[in-house]
Amino acid sequence: MNFCVDSVELGKLEAVASGSKGGTRLPALVSLAWHLRHRDGPRALELIEQAQRLLAGAQTVYETNTALIARMALTRTEIDAFLSRVESAEQWLVEARALLPCAEDPILPGDAHLAESLIARATSDYERESRACAAAMECFQVAGDKRRARLADAMLTLLRAASPSDGAPPPEGEDDDPHWSDTDAEVDAYLKAAHALRLFQREPMRSVGLFLQAGEQASDMGLIRLAVISYVNAGTTLINQSDFEEAAERFEQAEQIAKCSGSPVLIATCRARIGALLRDLGHLSASREVLESALDSFGLAPPCVNAANAYRELALTLMAMGLKREAVEAIGRAIGIHRNGRHHDNLALYLIAQARILAAAQAPDEAMAAVAEAEALIRKHGLEVLSLNVDEALAEIHALHQLPAPDNMTQPTAVIYHAERVLQQGSKIDGWRAPTSLYSLLAEAWSEAGGLAQAYDYARKALKAKEQELALMPGDPQALLRLLLRSNGEDRPAPSSMKESPANNPLIAKLLTPKERDVVRLLAKNQSNKEIALLLGISGETVKSHLRSIYAKLNAGSRKRAVELARSAGMRE
Repeated sequence: MNFCVDSVELGKLEAVASGSKGGTRLPALVSLAWHLRHRDGPRALELIEQAQRLLAGAQTVYETNTALIARMALTRTEIDAFLSRVESAEQWLVEARALLPCAEDPILPGDAHLAESLIARATSDYERESRACAAAMECFQVAGDKRRARLADAMLTLLRAASPSDGAPPPEGEDDDPHWSDTDAEVDAYLKAAHALRLFQREPMRSVGLFLQAGEQASDMGLIRLAVISYVNAGTTLINQSDFEEAAERFEQAEQIAKCSGSPVLIATCRARIGALLRDLGHLSASREVLESALDSFGLAPPCVNAANAYRELALTLMAMGLKREAVEAIGRAIGIHRNGRHHDNLALYLIAQARILAAAQAPDEAMAAVAEAEALIRKHGLEVLSLNVDEALAEIHALHQLPAPDNMTQPTAVIYHAERVLQQGSKIDGWRAPTSLYSLLAEAWSEAGGLAQAYDYARKALKAKEQELALMPGDPQALLRLLLRSNGEDRPAPSSMKESPANNPLIAKLLTPKERDVVRLLAKNQSNKEIALLLGISGETVKSHLRSIYAKLNAGSRKRAVELARSAGMRE
């Protein structure tokens, strides 16, 4: 019996099962159930129940077919593991293994190890998962099943690509290594996903292509978890490149597959990514609602990496809403899940996010401690690709707090030093785009440092970056929440948070720093430069500097035009 089959072969198995009679019916039902175990768990269980009735009704015919009975137990094991019913999955695995000595099928022990790897995955037990895959590969090699042995090896490759010690980018020329491709679709899907993980920081757009190929192959072969995670990873990478339209489509693909599978963890994973996308589109209330719903679903399963990701996204949404205390608590939960885990790259990223949140929450010392821990992880585990994130966080921290400047700094301020390091590092990454917020930060920092030419240049770049981001946003962001509601089986209008007017979801206004927004609001009240300086507690020259930055960012030639543009973007007096 194959480990998995494509959709064409599955159709043939359906036909065989529907037309089978007598002694051929039991193996036909068990085979079909096995190949539906991830695609449609409830139906697979119905087929197993039919097979059980056959056994009960004609015990003498089937009493010696221990291999089929063991296969039925392994099918139940995988279904329960897939649906996060871990205790039940463990019990079925014990029952299956008790039958193996009499089963006379050399493939079954290896399949039992792969079933165990699914249980380990459900409990985020990396060590157990790795041991199970390695044991499966050894069993398949002894049994002479080269295809299954390559599959187990590919699963290990993906695990190592996601692990801190083996997660470094592949050496130059790795693309030509045959280890990164295979003629069997299920093996190739795992290898492509592993290669994409190794490339996503260095060559993000190339990794997107590999994730999409892996997702398509995995979906066709019934490897549903791999398909969903591949599409989610592709969408997440696209968000990082500000391609929101394409990201939305990938999340929709993932959500549709997850819904068919019935896996609460996979559905919640898709929901969490949709919540993050809603935040990036400016729908903060809806984002919070979706993310909290995802976390409710994650609560039905053991703590896992995807639940930690959802907490991180919720923290960022809460921070954007100004709920600093709640944001600090949420990012703390994400970090707590990772503290004793294997994902040191994720832990480093979460620590960086925590630093930014703590800095905004007026806790600069704690923020710098989080950065220091992240940097230690980066050095220890060779995660230099995350240095860009560190510098971006440090630029924000120094912009908010008066902290000692880095040693041997050649730039006028620490903000400029770290922000321009981000630009330098990002320019080496294929497809990387500097966010509008970074250019805006540099524009303000250079303006305060007296570098008006540099400030003007970065302000223009900020405006151009925002125009590019707007061009890539979906035309109908409400469709994302409707997609989520469909996944819950609900048919109701989108909540009021999705019906916010453009005035409550500023786009152009996001170009402006908080201080610049204060200046514009006072401009709208016809306050003079002197009055603005007195009200904001800044000098007249600083007011002029802010105005120059505002005019450049909004492409406005006068005070009146700047106010008009800001109002059209949703800023209120």
